[in-house]
Amino acid sequence: MKRALAALLLCGLAGCPKEDPVGDIWGFISDFKASHYLSEAIRLQKLDETARVAALRELSRNSKRASDVYPLCRMLFEAKEGKEFRAPRIGAPGFVGTTNAADWPLEPITIHRGVPILVVTGYALFGLPEPPQGYLDYCLGACRWTTERFSPVDQDSRRRILKEFIKSHPKTEGSFDWLTAQAD
Repeated sequence: MKRALAALLLCGLAGCPKEDPVGDIWGFISDFKASHYLSEAIRLQKLDETARVAALRELSRNSKRASDVYPLCRMLFEAKEGKEFRAPRIGAPGFVGTTNAADWPLEPITIHRGVPILVVTGYALFGLPEPPQGYLDYCLGACRWTTERFSPVDQDSRRRILKEFIKSHPKTEGSFDWLTAQAD
């Protein structure tokens, strides 16, 4: 409810369009599950580059899942030599626990032992966010495909990895329940 009210207020200030063709820009936050993003990354990495790009473009136009593009791009791309791989421009992030942007170079996620973990709890935005298609275009032009290959991780292992992650990042401990729910 708070997020919807904030979005309404921000759209009133920024003059948002009447219809949002990509749905909820921050939808990936409310239902982030590591298994979903692992499965998608694995599926996409099995495709040739042309099919991978087509699948990501299709996803970026899906009003129910377009925001999945943001974490998937952070998983599937990396900076070109000597370049930066910037985060999506979808607002000022709020991070788990007492962490900040310097702690998470792959914001809105991090990858720990092959498992994507959402480290952003929400965004504040005073303007229009970068749409998923725009971020995908940025990644395709300014970045390269990662050489890291993702593999399936069963639920028990994901739970263990998330608990290990929290233990190894003490500033996240206040977000234990929120983080461990991502393993389900």
